Amino acid sequence: MPASSASTCTGSVSRSAASPDWSRPRTCTFSERDYVRGLVDADGALGRTAQDLPFVSLTTASDQLMRFFCRYAEDLTGARRTVNRNARDGIYNILFTREEAVALARELYYPGCLALPRKLAAAATAASWVRPPDMRKAGPRRTWTDEEDRILLGAADPADAAERLGRSVKSCAIRKWRLVGPRKARHRFPDTCA
Repeated sequence: MPASSASTCTGSVSRSAASPDWSRPRTCTFSERDYVRGLVDADGALGRTAQDLPFVSLTTASDQLMRFFCRYAEDLTGARRTVNRNARDGIYNILFTREEAVALARELYYPGCLALPRKLAAAATAASWVRPPDMRKAGPRRTWTDEEDRILLGAADPADAAERLGRSVKSCAIRKWRLVGPRKARHRFPDTCA
């Protein structure tokens, strides 16, 4: 996304006496990266994890802001996020790590931008990360189909399913747990311990 990008949204800003709805992206021409930086300054976090991995995150209860932030980040990095509200308080916690976080930090916190000083310092720390040569990079994700789920659930164990599906044993074990889980396992597989 170009550094000077601005969006022109359809619709218009309400001129009523009521205060504007700040939980939605603006409906007028604005600088997307400056707007997103303001969101991260206010309701986000960035920097390095305890494992020294860069991250950029945003917490929001707004469906519109979640979609806007995810679309902006996907346009910039190519990384698509599927996020759901968390069970504890029903909000979205959107997280980008590694190269995606570096790209976001560099794009949002450019030299001379208006930002909170502590966030500017954290962005510099995140943006300076370089993948260590011995760190493996994950390949593209392969989504599960209904047919693969059926084969997985009919297999004797995850190793059998992995061989039949051309997937890793760990991938099959995790997917099976997600499909049947510890609570559901007793109902679908009564002879197994959960």
